[in-house]
Amino acid sequence: MNFDIKKIICAFLSLVVVLATPVYASEEIVSANVSYYCDDYFYIQIPSNIVVGDECPVTAVDINISPTKTVYVDLIGDPNTYITIYNENNLSESLDVYFLNHDGNNLEPTNMNLVSFGYGDNGISKSFSTYVSDTTGKQAGQYTGTAMFSIRCE
Repeated sequence: MNFDIKKIICAFLSLVVVLATPVYASEEIVSANVSYYCDDYFYIQIPSNIVVGDECPVTAVDINISPTKTVYVDLIGDPNTYITIYNENNLSESLDVYFLNHDGNNLEPTNMNLVSFGYGDNGISKSFSTYVSDTTGKQAGQYTGTAMFSIRCE
């Protein structure tokens, strides 16, 4: 009878060993989305000196933007579409300088855009120009002032 109890104990212990062994699932494959956003960047070159009456080239030196976006170069002259320059010898004498966009059209208060660049315009130059409307009766001499520009990507 001892022999049968030994068999039962061995069978029980082997069952415990089998049941205690963890069972792992077969290989499972999962996926995850990976993303990275590369920001738009642009380097626009505008001459530091503008001579009234001459073409003024604006160059997209380095531009990497989304295909759905545009880089705009606007004159800051709100609410006027011109800037005022002053005689260096007599600051009471001034001239108004008007700007023509790259299509040759006068700027409008609701559209101050001089030039714009799109996707793929890397290395492209576009020009705007300037003029004064009337110099009759103005004192001779050098007139100077400052033009401010806004460069944005939308």
